[in-house]
Amino acid sequence: MPFARNQLPASTTEHGALLRDYGLALCVQLQLLPRIYKTSEPSPGQPLSAKQPRLLVPTRSILIHLLKISSSSKMKTTHLTSLTASFNPFARHAKTPRLFLSLLPPSARATVKVTVKQLPRSNTDPSTLEIGFKDGKVLKYSFHDPVAGQKEEGTKLKDVVEQVERHSRGLKRKEDLAG
Repeated sequence: MPFARNQLPASTTEHGALLRDYGLALCVQLQLLPRIYKTSEPSPGQPLSAKQPRLLVPTRSILIHLLKISSSSKMKTTHLTSLTASFNPFARHAKTPRLFLSLLPPSARATVKVTVKQLPRSNTDPSTLEIGFKDGKVLKYSFHDPVAGQKEEGTKLKDVVEQVERHSRGLKRKEDLAG
């Protein structure tokens, strides 16, 4: 249960103010606040209303962690030329294509031809993701619902991003060697 802005302690330190200003929205989204703050128990002589939230870990490390999360959430698209995704947004197997699209920076639409086809809710076709590179290579993925009773297997978002970044690094290396 995340804290609302008015429930946060009135911090007297600069770091607390930075956390409130820069990290609160991300903390609420990621539901980090229950792990960051906890209510301290009042001393035996204090009334029960004296419970105050207290910081569990240093605020500076939290800010560094939040900055790492926000900076790593965008993908480099310099070597991508096309991206085609088709999925039923309500299907379970559409999670990977949806999340992959969310990793694209807003500036990617200027250089990458992005085509998204949303299938109707009743459609049971697999979700697809096709990623084209400058050298002509195309990565094609198909995502299906797992069979009931079996362990869910298949390509995860992490695997797709790893393959895209690996191929992009190879293309960058070739460009650097060519001059």
